[in-house]
Amino acid sequence: MATKKFNVKTSKQLTTTVDLDVGEILQNLPECMMTMRCIDWKYDDCVFQFEDMENGEKLTLTRDMAEEGLQKLLLTNFVMHSSYFDPEDLGSYDAEVIDCMVQYGLFGEVIYG
Repeated sequence: MATKKFNVKTSKQLTTTVDLDVGEILQNLPECMMTMRCIDWKYDDCVFQFEDMENGEKLTLTRDMAEEGLQKLLLTNFVMHSSYFDPEDLGSYDAEVIDCMVQYGLFGEVIYG
């Protein structure tokens, strides 16, 4: 897996840069989605297929999309106020964090709460 540099908003005025591997973060993806069902995955290629539980639409998340979603998530106020994600300890995340990252990757925004 390959790491990539991401900017993280740690306060309203401060942004820092960290190295993360989105593939490592997504290792538990099929078990931790809240709004969509992961129906197929290829860990080595970092490709995941979802079924939207509201409308049944099939969606595919690629590594590039996941990286874009992670970057958007890391620059939101969600990160600063979440008790589930600590920018100082980037290994701390839960299903809500991963769900939001995937939604940012698929839709460009969080559309499901």
